[in-house]
Amino acid sequence: MELRNITRETSTTTGTGTLTLAGADTGFLALGAADDGLTFDFTIREGDTREVTQGVYTHSGRTLTRLTTPLASTNAGAKVSFAGAETVTITISAESLVSIKLKAADFTAESNTVYATDAAVEMTLPATSALGDVIFLHSIAETIVKSNASASAQSVRIAGEQSPISAADSINLYTCDAYSSWVLFCTVADSEWDLFKLEGTGSLSVTLSNRGIMFGSSGDTDMIEYFDTTSEADSVAFGDLTDTRYNAQAVGSTTRSVLLEGTSGTATWEYITLSSTGNSADFGDPDVGNDDRASMSSDTRGVEGCGNGNSDAIEYLTIASTGDGTDFGNATEGRDDAPGGAGSKTRGLMFGGHAGAYTKTIDYISISSIGDAIDFGDQLLANGHRGAGSNDVKAIHFGDHNGGDPQMELTIIASLGDSTVFGDLPAMSNNLQHDGTANETRCLMFGWELDQFDFCNFASLGDSTTFGDCAATHCAGVGAVSGAHGGLY
Repeated sequence: MELRNITRETSTTTGTGTLTLAGADTGFLALGAADDGLTFDFTIREGDTREVTQGVYTHSGRTLTRLTTPLASTNAGAKVSFAGAETVTITISAESLVSIKLKAADFTAESNTVYATDAAVEMTLPATSALGDVIFLHSIAETIVKSNASASAQSVRIAGEQSPISAADSINLYTCDAYSSWVLFCTVADSEWDLFKLEGTGSLSVTLSNRGIMFGSSGDTDMIEYFDTTSEADSVAFGDLTDTRYNAQAVGSTTRSVLLEGTSGTATWEYITLSSTGNSADFGDPDVGNDDRASMSSDTRGVEGCGNGNSDAIEYLTIASTGDGTDFGNATEGRDDAPGGAGSKTRGLMFGGHAGAYTKTIDYISISSIGDAIDFGDQLLANGHRGAGSNDVKAIHFGDHNGGDPQMELTIIASLGDSTVFGDLPAMSNNLQHDGTANETRCLMFGWELDQFDFCNFASLGDSTTFGDCAATHCAGVGAVSGAHGGLY
């Protein structure tokens, strides 16, 4: 469930169907492109008539869906047929607030209840569950979708959806993206909302994919390769791009990698399913087609910024769907020569680059909030052609197109300030065209016109070590991403 402050719009929609929003009411804000696909509680008001409901916002048509049965209304609990002069205010319903009232002391442990998941979790409600009890789930899930529930006179509402379930039935829960807490509501035949309690506590957890992907190279190839980030070995052929490219970047979730535009070929984005092998498919086009950019992502949103021609443009995409890029904001200064990019699930960082001269600047953004980048601090060295990789706490950035310094630098993502020395990369024939990725414990580094790629462990300062060889002629100019980078947990 999403919240937005001082957000109220007018609407001229008539009847009981989906609302079309007409713009911000006087003195209020409107929903925007970044809210596309999100679910909101909202109150519809026309004169003395009101309806509290929930729906999904679609930005292309500026529409908000409505529940078949509202959460509350002045029409005896039924949907209101509006006459076309209503206001729509984003709010939070009493139903959504229930989860805030619950405390750990309200729950009893049940050792045989399973919560961990890689795709689906089967939970069996205890036979002692009764109407009026509460099922509380704290999950790494923005949406929880239910299936396979058997029919009965009762039903469970999960994140706005309704399906039948009884007190002793099993339900399958599928996790999605951002951190949220949910309460499952049980409704009976008279449409009064009641609650179940699950006798146990725990969390649904995101299962990361340790598979890493690299693609392209300065040999101008269309190769896609994969490797296991936990095990030192050579990369293996995955499939082919639809076009050759190098100096490209990538973003991704635990299941999908989006391979961004680069030098040469066409300025297009492509995607792959991380768990399979095969050729990439068209994703969409960037808002500002460019190369030499920095990239970062959460599990839901990918961001890339800066680029050739001293661009300061930043844009974003939604990883789970296909489509073109959307303007995000601007960097603190225009820069090219491949600034490095990395981050956590909430914060993205851009390191160095060339802004008329090589720069030490580190910028940061809040990945979930559209807006301009803010100064974070400085690198130790002014340089470009940076690669970077991060877990959720630390980012390591490396590579130098301004003298070939082998130094790797460390930045703590949550704390504004300058970077510090981490260690050195091995001797290189050409310190160019770097990229990086990571899992929870190690950072992997690519580049420098060698066929090898390296790694280091986040926990221990020191020099990098050889990880394996890439199948392409060399690793310079490759783009890289994994299903366990720091933006995913």
